[in-house]
Amino acid sequence: RAPSVFVPSCLRGPVVFQARGRAPASGENGRTMPAGSASLAAGAVLHSLLSRTRIHPKEDRMRLMMLGPPGAGKGTIAKKLIDKYAVPQLSTGALLRAAVQEGTPLGLEAKKCMDAGDLVPDKVVIGLIKERLTQRDCTKGFILDGFPRTLPQAEALARITKLQAVINLDVPDDEVISRLSGRRTCTKCGAIYHVRNIPPKTPGKCDKDGADLFQRDDDKEEAIRNRLNVSRRQTLPLIDYYRAAGILHDVDGAAGVDNVTAASVKIIETIK
Repeated sequence: RAPSVFVPSCLRGPVVFQARGRAPASGENGRTMPAGSASLAAGAVLHSLLSRTRIHPKEDRMRLMMLGPPGAGKGTIAKKLIDKYAVPQLSTGALLRAAVQEGTPLGLEAKKCMDAGDLVPDKVVIGLIKERLTQRDCTKGFILDGFPRTLPQAEALARITKLQAVINLDVPDDEVISRLSGRRTCTKCGAIYHVRNIPPKTPGKCDKDGADLFQRDDDKEEAIRNRLNVSRRQTLPLIDYYRAAGILHDVDGAAGVDNVTAASVKIIETIK
């Protein structure tokens, strides 16, 4: 009897693989493999197994992260880039809301934490990111916006995918305060305006539905300064981490949307 090639249980089927040079043997349903095909079959099995495991697969897609303080314009620049490169912008806030709304297992776990007023644990957020990266629209690449926020999150992300570049938008505190304190939000649809940069047609009213606009508590100066201090404590280790990895690119985030976008595109073109 010819020796069989080991096949992991998750991939076992009705075909019996035979060693090179031996006569073909019958399988469970009378199926046979030609002599000399065992090594090819074994290689195919191993390739399939490794593909399913995908501990750290080779990736050809664009893998970008936007970094910077709140109000630096990460979301604005990310939207410009997704229009140009046709890749999705991945925001943990949006992922959490979608998962909760859809009632997925991770969404239900996140909802328990949110309802209790607790922070959503990293394992849940990482799980959402991991699931999202497998979706079809991420085939060409993705842009992470607002994640990771901490060094442990960055290390966990590195076990899922390897970023190509991190664009760090550098904006002075006074500019951030000016940007955020002028923001107004629609009470109905959530549309965002700015008293100086994007004013509504009618002061205090939403252009879309006529609902009242309001200033969020976290858009008031005292709250903004506190957010900046917290962000700085979280971001500095990330800056050091990605700079040491050789993928951090500093961009003047106060240079205007067009200039910041152009600088970001230049960075992306050097890594493609």
